[in-house]
Amino acid sequence: MRKSILLGSTFVATFLLAGLTAHVYGTEIDACYKTKGGKLRLVTESSPVCLPSEIPITWDRQGPPGICEFTRPIINYTLSCQNPFELILSVDIQDDEEIAFYATQKQGGDPPLNMVVFVEPGRNSEHYDLNLGVGPSDESYLLVATDNKGNMPKELFPLTGNVL
Repeated sequence: MRKSILLGSTFVATFLLAGLTAHVYGTEIDACYKTKGGKLRLVTESSPVCLPSEIPITWDRQGPPGICEFTRPIINYTLSCQNPFELILSVDIQDDEEIAFYATQKQGGDPPLNMVVFVEPGRNSEHYDLNLGVGPSDESYLLVATDNKGNMPKELFPLTGNVL
């Protein structure tokens, strides 16, 4: 009789332990959260159950799918002549999110040109024209736009002496 109780207890303990450890190595993670002090410990083979002072918790081993791809705002620009002494750089920005801001910087300019424009919330497209004076040297302009998720493209627009 004593042997059958011991054998039955061993069978039940093994069955419970196998069920708990299968949960640990399956699609969920089991842990115990200590209500005083907030310590968290995983349920393991050596410690398969929570103590009376702990709360059992479970969460998925793999979280929800995240965003694998992101799209940056698209910057398109054209250059046109206003008159023999002035060029107009027309910039269009499109995005599937809200545009947060756009900026233009003349590279190594004298005087420097730094322009940052914060966009009104809810807008996903912008257009602006920048009047550029003509001069004898080559110039470059850095065009930047950022959406409300932080995605940012950069375009370097060179003006060479033969355009000016």
